Amino acid sequence: MEFRTKLLTLLPIASGTGILLLLRGETQSDAPQLLVAAGIFGFLVTVGLFLHELYNIEWCYTLWDCGEALEKKLFNDPANRGVFLGAPKDLFAGAVSAKGAALVIYPSTLGGWAYLAYTALPGAHTACESASVFVVATLASGVAGGIVLWRWRKRDRARLH
Repeated sequence: MEFRTKLLTLLPIASGTGILLLLRGETQSDAPQLLVAAGIFGFLVTVGLFLHELYNIEWCYTLWDCGEALEKKLFNDPANRGVFLGAPKDLFAGAVSAKGAALVIYPSTLGGWAYLAYTALPGAHTACESASVFVVATLASGVAGGIVLWRWRKRDRARLH
């Protein structure tokens, strides 16, 4: 699993580096087309990594819930808490957690890729339009990711209880 995660991390870096190297040799007139393609590529790769991250976060929470359930059965004394029951909970309704970090980092990156692709499209774009593309892509992907996590948690909690 760790090796696979490292490969998932290296894939967009290597691909992005390859795209930048290809762009160096292009004429100025070809660059916008390639930047649109690079923006779309980056967006799609980031969506895939975001989905992988959400899936792994859900696995982590599911395993954590199982650990807590086992500790509740094993330890009758509330003062005797194991690693799962004694661990700090997510702060600020989960905002300070792996879930919160993923719901900030990935949507922001998606917004950046959407911004790159949009601004490279032919035609005049105002700064307000370009910023709107960034904001909409960021918010939409953040809300979508939050809904996915919420639905998984709701389903898994119902299954455990």
